[in-house]
Amino acid sequence: MQPKDFADFPMTLGPASVYATPLPSVIDRGQRRAAETEAVRRLVVGVFGQDAVLAHTPAGAPFIEGFDGSISISHGCGAAILAVSRAAAIGIDIEGPRHTLRRVASRFLSPAEFPVYSASYPLLLQAWTSKEAIFKALGIASLTIGEIILPSDPRQSVFTVHGRAIELFRTSIGDTLITLAAIIGKKPL
Repeated sequence: MQPKDFADFPMTLGPASVYATPLPSVIDRGQRRAAETEAVRRLVVGVFGQDAVLAHTPAGAPFIEGFDGSISISHGCGAAILAVSRAAAIGIDIEGPRHTLRRVASRFLSPAEFPVYSASYPLLLQAWTSKEAIFKALGIASLTIGEIILPSDPRQSVFTVHGRAIELFRTSIGDTLITLAAIIGKKPL
């Protein structure tokens, strides 16, 4: 299913169910952070119930106490999203047009990736969301986004990163891209 807008959630993306809730338009950074936290809390309660406890690993990865699956959270483009999977360790990212991506591309793309993924803004956005989602799925605290190397063919969705088989799933809502990374063969903790 290709969602038309955030009202089309929940949806399935690869091995995960993805839930979304809108974020209020706030300018102040502190207010924005509080709004994101509250939106995530609403999603967690809506999916897991009022007594759900959202916690974080020492590396910062979110999890629900007592849930034997994997979750991942992202916010941006006016929405907070929560991905939930019992089948695989996952990571999710949401991103829309952001002109700073062009400016920082050389920091997160390797020299081999740069000519491929900087060729167009959609490819640059694909690279960013893919690397963010993979970073979250792998859960390696010492890893940097730049150390995640994407395939030379942007259409390739299954490949290996740091010895782990990864599969990527994408969907768009207008010019917003949502990417989910799943570690193949790795059940959630």
